[in-house]
This record gives sequence, C-alpha cells and structure tokens, in this order.
Amino acid sequence: MGHHFGVKGFYTHSKVIEGMTLENNTLIGNVEDFHNLALDRGRSDFDRENSSVTSVIWDMSYFNRSNPVLKAVINGWQLSGIVTIQSGLPFSVVTGADTNLDGNSNDRANIIGDPALDPHRSRAAVTGEWFNTAAFSLPASGADGTAGRDILDGPGTKNVDLGLFRNLRVKERINLQARGKFTNVFNLVACTT
Repeated sequence: MGHHFGVKGFYTHSKVIEGMTLENNTLIGNVEDFHNLALDRGRSDFDRENSSVTSVIWDMSYFNRSNPVLKAVINGWQLSGIVTIQSGLPFSVVTGADTNLDGNSNDRANIIGDPALDPHRSRAAVTGEWFNTAAFSLPASGADGTAGRDILDGPGTKNVDLGLFRNLRVKERINLQARGKFTNVFNLVACTT
C-alpha cells in the first residue's frame, strides 16, 4: 500500500506576545490607554497556540493483473483529504464605551472572577455562552479595566476537505480528469481545541 498512499503533516505550537498593536486590522482597534502603553502588552491578535494540517493522497490503482473490467472501473481513482485543526484566536473583553475618558471606546472590562467554562458541555451550552460573562464588570468612570489584552480564546477550527479524482487516458498524450471536491465534508463547527 505504501506505493499508493502518501501522508504529509505539520504541527505548530506557538505563543506570540507583543507590546501593543496600532494597526487598523486588530480585533478591538487601538490601544486602551495612550498614557499607559504597558496595559497592552499581551498575546498578539493572530496568536494561535496550536495548529495542525495533515494531507493524505490515496491512489487506488491496485488492479493491474486482474479482471480487465475491474481494472477499467477501479484503477485511476485518487482520494485526497486535508484535515485542519487550529486553536481559536485570542480576544479581549471590552466595554464598548470610553470608560477611562481618553477619547477611545475600546476600553477593557474589569475581571472579577474566572472567565473559563468547562469546554465539555453540550453543544447548545457552549454555543449559548462561550465564556463566563459574569466574570467581568464595568470599571469605574475614569479608570482602566483590569482585564488583560487577549486573555480569552475564540472557538477553534476543525475542518476536513475531501477530493475524489479519476484520471482517464483518451490518447497516448491526452488525459482527462474528472474531479469532485467537498469542502468541510463533515460540516464541523467551532471546537474547543
């Protein structure tokens, strides 16, 4: 089977920390307080702790010395798959208002409890409440929030793409390929990896 089967894969474990983000492509906009930039040291908006991609190709052309009908029907088919599993992107819990009175409405909330919830709850419970919202409160007017930048992770990703191909020889130098591709074939939704 080794002559007809190939697997490639990679896994990355990382952590990206930065002092602040001033670009327009951040999740929450600008820094929380321009008078205290140290408040924005934390995980980068694009930090993914775990990322894995594996690809598989299987050439099902095993029937070279058998029944010519079986050889014509089965040989030439290839099945391929790509499996992607990634941690969620980090995010900050913000008030949506200018609570520290600096002119920007991206101020973070106060953290008053544990925001983590059990990820092994029912799908409906996870969808209804991704994190413990009761663990946050509004800061006092004129004060910065105590919650750090990007302290929570959004939903991760699990995805399986499949492809089915058939190579047909028309003439010696002419080949035709019939192709079917299926994106997110198992209809997987957010996960907690």
